[in-house]
Amino acid sequence: MTWRRCVRRLLTVTRQGCFRLPLTGIPHKRILDVMKTTVDIPEGLLAEAMRYTRAKTKREAIVTAIEDFNRRKRMAELVKYSGTSDTLLSNEEIEGLEKKRLRKLTKLGR
Repeated sequence: MTWRRCVRRLLTVTRQGCFRLPLTGIPHKRILDVMKTTVDIPEGLLAEAMRYTRAKTKREAIVTAIEDFNRRKRMAELVKYSGTSDTLLSNEEIEGLEKKRLRKLTKLGR
């Protein structure tokens, strides 16, 4: 028997995209973008990351830390472009437009 037949027998895919174990029928979420990697992480750093992220598992702490790192890098990329747009209005211009809008609304209400 090939390994593919073994996998087909062990796992059946439902319409919702979850794996179901044939004997129990328990659904297991299918995660397509998962990669197993072996990494040596200092125990102190991992414990600290788990404390800061309030993660219950090591995997959860690592995923949270990576997501946070990526979010911060994306924000840093956006900061490079701050102040470069000519179409942004100043606070005074916004307040002037708001006053005009209020005057227009009060005229229509009378």
